[in-house]
Amino acid sequence: MNRNKIIMKIELISPEQYQTLRDIQANHPALTFQNRGYEYIKKSDLSKEDLKALDTITEILKKHVKGFSEFFNFKLDKDGAIKLRFDYNWGADEEGHYFIGVGYLPLDELLNGFKST
Repeated sequence: MNRNKIIMKIELISPEQYQTLRDIQANHPALTFQNRGYEYIKKSDLSKEDLKALDTITEILKKHVKGFSEFFNFKLDKDGAIKLRFDYNWGADEEGHYFIGVGYLPLDELLNGFKST
């Protein structure tokens, strides 16, 4: 897999889906986790409502992130911006290449598109 060509492909979410994700992040604090490295939320500690919220997040990301595999948590940047942390197939666009790895995506970019760098 040519790492220089790897670009996460997304289909933009609607303003309603964006608000749903913001509401989930605000109303389910157990899903926001400032992980360091390979730390994960312990799903057995989550409430039924938290698990239902995870299902909603998964449903949205499956439709909007190419190669999406599993949502892990929300994470807040230093400035308070919300990021989504999840596994996805980095080689989803390259035939014969399959590598599941972690990606971080600012929630605002899922609504508005990637910021140019």
